[in-house]
Amino acid sequence: MGSGKRKRPAHQPTREAIETVAAPAQGKSPWPRVTSLVLPLILICAAGVRLHHPGQASLWYDEALTIDIASQPLGDIPADVRAREQIPPLYHILMHAWIDAFGDQETAARLPSALFGLAAVGAAFALGRSLFGIREALAAATLAALSGFQVYYSQEARPYTLLLLLSLVSCLAFVRLIGRANWRDRLFYISVSAALLWTHIYSVFVIAAQHLTWLTWRWERRKLSTDAEPPKVRGGAINAREWIILNAAVAILFAPWIPTLITWFQKVAGGFWIPTLGPGAILTTYSAYAGSTVMLMALTILAL
Repeated sequence: MGSGKRKRPAHQPTREAIETVAAPAQGKSPWPRVTSLVLPLILICAAGVRLHHPGQASLWYDEALTIDIASQPLGDIPADVRAREQIPPLYHILMHAWIDAFGDQETAARLPSALFGLAAVGAAFALGRSLFGIREALAAATLAALSGFQVYYSQEARPYTLLLLLSLVSCLAFVRLIGRANWRDRLFYISVSAALLWTHIYSVFVIAAQHLTWLTWRWERRKLSTDAEPPKVRGGAINAREWIILNAAVAILFAPWIPTLITWFQKVAGGFWIPTLGPGAILTTYSAYAGSTVMLMALTILAL
């Protein structure tokens, strides 16, 4: 007679293995002192290329539009954005306060974008470290620091570097939700993701990627789990009900702007100045992100 205790089949993972599925990767660098020197150097380089003559070129139309809207009385900004823009008004509101304090000349108007871009380098490092490790984080920070695409938009008075920064921070908050999910992490994710949506409508693709990742993570956990209920992960990761509640809270915070989005979509459907994109636009876009076609090929080889 046996003891009645079920034996785990040899091919099934242990609970410890399951609990590491959603845990952020720890830094594996054998030289933390070198890392403490390398990251500041990366940030100094990033600051140098972003702050190199930011006011040399004159403001172009979109920048002038941004400054004109941001210079209006604070209460008039949302209506002005609805009538003249295609992005939500968070950046314009932030620029309103900045212009009041520092003026609207080229250098002053572009400095917030440079600061957002610099902060995004640090956010890229933090996200890379959470997902992979210190070496990968340093590589991500280096690419972000020296990307011609990112440097260009760090010297433009538009919301694109703020979009990048909030996208990275939202993803970092998402990784922390998967890893431990205490109430502070929940509130942080809600606030950052709502701010992300109020920055640019393309942020929905970042949120969509998080949903796809969450679904994949849940599926993997279900496959690994041998119990009736999935095991807790490092103090309790979010389940389906909590994930729905979090995203409902984000949607509620963004809800006041949804009617404006519907109006914009209807206008774009009737005709827009950007032509329909063809297959070649995909290669062009990724080449721009990488910095050049050669760099894109190199990164693709490294990824493989």
